Amino acid sequence: MFPTLLLEDQEALVEAYRDQYHRMHDIETPFYDGIAELLINLKEQGYTLAVATGKGRNGLNRMMKKTNTEHLFSMTICADESNSKPDSLMIQSLLKALNIKSSDALMVGDSSYDLDMAVNAGVDSLGVSYGVHGRNVLLLSKPIAVVDCLVTQLPDYI
Repeated sequence: MFPTLLLEDQEALVEAYRDQYHRMHDIETPFYDGIAELLINLKEQGYTLAVATGKGRNGLNRMMKKTNTEHLFSMTICADESNSKPDSLMIQSLLKALNIKSSDALMVGDSSYDLDMAVNAGVDSLGVSYGVHGRNVLLLSKPIAVVDCLVTQLPDYI
């Protein structure tokens, strides 16, 4: 965000952000209605679920523990373990480790960074209109669609 700052000042900003984020980690990040059930249903149907997130490993682990969803995902990869979105490395790493062809994958995301990462990895994407970016911004990243309710509309795209 501040490329002209000295490296030590950039690092101080990052550290201050992490400190503030960790102080607020007890604030719940609840699932939208029906998402937990959707994930369970997808897993039971034999879909391989994975996470590529901009969160750090500690944040993701904490969230998955609070939501009791660790067992639903075959693999997860975080921003502190890979290149940041929209670089395709997160998806490429997941696909390789899980032995999944890019043509058999679908990235679901709420930001242009998610969808651009999918484009860069040669993976189809599905945008959700409630999240970081709205429908118009998501459509610029060429998803197969942007849905308003993942729970009811995802089955149309898998």
